[in-house]
Amino acid sequence: MKTLKNMILALVAMAFMTSPSYSDGADEHAGIYAGVMTSFNGLELDGKYQQATDNTTGVAGKYAQIGGLEAGWAFAMGDSFLLDFGVTMINGEAKMSSLSSGTAHANSDKAVSLSVSDLTTFYIAPTIAVTEASALYVKYGWADADMEVVGDVTKPSSIDGTTIAFGSQTQFASGIYMKTEAGVSRFDDIKMTGLGTACTSCGQDGVAGVKVPTTTSITADPTVAYGSISLGYKF
Repeated sequence: MKTLKNMILALVAMAFMTSPSYSDGADEHAGIYAGVMTSFNGLELDGKYQQATDNTTGVAGKYAQIGGLEAGWAFAMGDSFLLDFGVTMINGEAKMSSLSSGTAHANSDKAVSLSVSDLTTFYIAPTIAVTEASALYVKYGWADADMEVVGDVTKPSSIDGTTIAFGSQTQFASGIYMKTEAGVSRFDDIKMTGLGTACTSCGQDGVAGVKVPTTTSITADPTVAYGSISLGYKF
């Protein structure tokens, strides 16, 4: 992540050093804006499943196409350079589930599911106006998402992380704009531990046992990669 931050700082420096070579188009992109977006998201969990005598590592993924809203204020800092401050709110979820096999209650007692939804990102986007109608930008943001865990494990309720993205913007004379963007959000590690709730027939061969033993833990490093298209209006 340090490398990504350095990339953004390098772009800002480049914009100030090279702005005279671009057209005077910053004012055409500056102002308050709001729009709608559609986003194709891929959720990846790079995780570790640990039991008392066994450790397993692996990667699982899920894709979802969802929509959202964006709003912000772009400030012209020169002839061709802008700083854009904004927020995106994506309403939808990507859900994953893991079922324990080999028991009669594989689809209920030992099932654990996890969903990540309602992703909100506050961001700053250094932007270069290439012309009065087009601009390029990089984005660095602070992301927060709701998380729901179902199953006999501890249940974190939200996750936080950072977002890095790059994109292009087309600004029309009518005030309508269109953005295309690709990025990735990396979240803090999450950990879930078994609660050890007793059940009458979820043990080996259908005998009494516990749903998810307290000696079982699941850790994961969630990452959301996305591509989005936005359509909105600059006031």
